[in-house]
Amino acid sequence: MELKQVLKVLKLKLWFIVVFVLIGTSAVGAFSVYYIKPVYEASAKLVLKSNGETDGRLVNYDALLANVMLIETYRDIVKTPGLMEKVVQAHPELNLTPEQLILKVKVNSSNNQIMSVNVRDDSYNKAVQIANAVSVVLVQEIPKIMNINNVSILDEAAYLPQPAPVKPNNVVNMAIGFVLSSLIGLSFVLLRDFLNDKVRSEEAIEKVLGLTVLAVIPKMKKEEVAQVVRTTEEKVGERSYVAINQ
Repeated sequence: MELKQVLKVLKLKLWFIVVFVLIGTSAVGAFSVYYIKPVYEASAKLVLKSNGETDGRLVNYDALLANVMLIETYRDIVKTPGLMEKVVQAHPELNLTPEQLILKVKVNSSNNQIMSVNVRDDSYNKAVQIANAVSVVLVQEIPKIMNINNVSILDEAAYLPQPAPVKPNNVVNMAIGFVLSSLIGLSFVLLRDFLNDKVRSEEAIEKVLGLTVLAVIPKMKKEEVAQVVRTTEEKVGERSYVAINQ
């Protein structure tokens, strides 16, 4: 299909594409708002302290590097069923199993001495409870597990009056719906035209059959056809009348 023909088809079916995109985008937006359950995230921050006195820049750097490496260890400890079992025992009101807690909790760090305990749940208040509970248990258990007491809570997860969900992102979902519905609408229009083997113009006849068009019957409206018929009938009637009189 030539570019000129493609543009012509798109121009003729632009109304269909616009309506299809509006319906598709609205449907995705409505589904995102009313049918996808919102997910909230709460975060508590922990800090690793350097043990002992340090004299010299090199010692400071070594201590910092050691703590950053320890964060990776602590991250793995948080994701163990053993630690989560202690959280479950200390907080039965959460009504969760260790396996469920592991799926909800993530520990992140940015190559420094601060790590974040992030929790996602469909209830923001429960996410706050879990984040703080895991943080407290981790601080309590690290000295027993590692024989080192260098973790403390820097910032607890806070309750918010109107927390914003992290999922779903309605704007992103509607943008995706807009793009997908546009592609589907365009593809449908172009495919339908491509599969339509009707000949619509004399140029198409010349191109497909290789024949020269001698005459073209113009497209006429019903009113125009009726007018031509009436005019023809009147002319025929006049001729008949003249012949009889002769």
